[in-house]
Amino acid sequence: QAYHEFFDRLLTSLKQRAPEVTQMTQVRHQSWLYLPSGEVVLDTVGPSTVDNGSGWGSTSTWGTSKNKEAFDAIKSQREAIEREVGSKLAWERLDDAQGCRIASYTAGSINYAPDRLQELSDWAIHGLLQFRETFGDRIRPL
Repeated sequence: QAYHEFFDRLLTSLKQRAPEVTQMTQVRHQSWLYLPSGEVVLDTVGPSTVDNGSGWGSTSTWGTSKNKEAFDAIKSQREAIEREVGSKLAWERLDDAQGCRIASYTAGSINYAPDRLQELSDWAIHGLLQFRETFGDRIRPL
């Protein structure tokens, strides 16, 4: 229940700040948000967002070989991307999985006080929007 409430508030705040970002109108039973950013990449804030550290990331929807090629192409711009995002990112190629992940993490817990959970939500929204801005033009040509 706590996860659902967290993500419901996060979605509401995100839609108030940037309504064009997603067509989601409610968080159902999942504890993550799906935000398409072009034909290639999905921006997600997932279950690890609250217990293991909040994060925003990009996961490709292409087939495995195309995912890895796209990841490698984007990773070749790592320094410029991290400069634009304003922080070091986790670059996870995930060779044994179909997708790849580029993420930023911060400590967090669903058991935090409401004001700290709001800070995590604000952090995640800022990160998602920054990712979309930073990666949008880089993804389209892939």
